Amino acid sequence: MEFISNENQLETLLRLENKKLIREKLRELNPKHILIIRLFYWSGKSYKEIARIINSTPNSVGATLTKIRKELREIFRDIQA
Repeated sequence: MEFISNENQLETLLRLENKKLIREKLRELNPKHILIIRLFYWSGKSYKEIARIINSTPNSVGATLTKIRKELREIFRDIQA
């Protein structure tokens, strides 16, 4: 049986709470933004490919990704505070 200190238990609880907060915050994102994130980061699509899929322009996709990244930085900053 492994001994787990109170400090380790607290760290584990904080990590789980942060994961929960992150999931909740990500659910608040615009569904179109979630699609763009998935296409760009998980599927490796280019701005041009994403633009074709969502009926937009590559410049608009780039601007939207910039906006999404800013939103995500704010979410993570709030969670870390």
